[in-house]
Amino acid sequence: MKFDGEPVDDVANFTPEKNGSYDFTITNSNIVVDGLSGKNTTVLHYDLTKPDNTPPTMQMMMFKNTDGYLTDRFSTGAEGLMEFSAAVFDYNIEIFYDDEGTPVDANTFYEYKPLNVNVEYSPYGKDEWADLEIEEIPELYSDQGWGYFFRASLKDVEGEAEKGWFDVRFTMSDEAGNTHVQTVSPAFRIDNLVATGVEGVGGGSSAVVGRYGLDGRRVETPQRGVNIVRLKNGEVRKAVVR
Repeated sequence: MKFDGEPVDDVANFTPEKNGSYDFTITNSNIVVDGLSGKNTTVLHYDLTKPDNTPPTMQMMMFKNTDGYLTDRFSTGAEGLMEFSAAVFDYNIEIFYDDEGTPVDANTFYEYKPLNVNVEYSPYGKDEWADLEIEEIPELYSDQGWGYFFRASLKDVEGEAEKGWFDVRFTMSDEAGNTHVQTVSPAFRIDNLVATGVEGVGGGSSAVVGRYGLDGRRVETPQRGVNIVRLKNGEVRKAVVR
């Protein structure tokens, strides 16, 4: 935690003498996926000296295939979808009084404020981020505290990743400068983008668009032994999977 830009050592007992800006970094490392060490890191910034002092919030995130089944593992990126909801929530309370002015009931509700959202992906642990195109889905909008709904296809995901796993990072901000950055590592797996320690012709790397056994038959996932892979840039390489 930081208060007005200065680190706070004893967060549990911290009591500010005045309003100021806050920066929180929250890390959950209690995650293992396919033998990979994972974590969720959330960084929040907000300023209590401003009238608008609530950071954006992400309420839900899930992966599903194009048939609508929930899963975070796909043979190809074209099969994968990500959906999430987020908003800047403005808490309101409406109090009802009787004829004598005594409060008798109350109604609480949220209003949503404008939100900027950017989503990126990277091969697991590489910190090599590329934008993931998202679209808002108005028909999934709810006024019961879920926020705005967004969807992204994984069809354009490129690169080779350890065991096919990719990280995803959400960057959200509002007009007042409050921010919320959340990184999920790992987040989703694409089997035909598994990094295989490829040795072959030419330099550079690209997405795998075709994978074959030594008998020339196409395979959808890496097979133990020697694989022949065709890359998006036209190169053909030999990969050994142990």
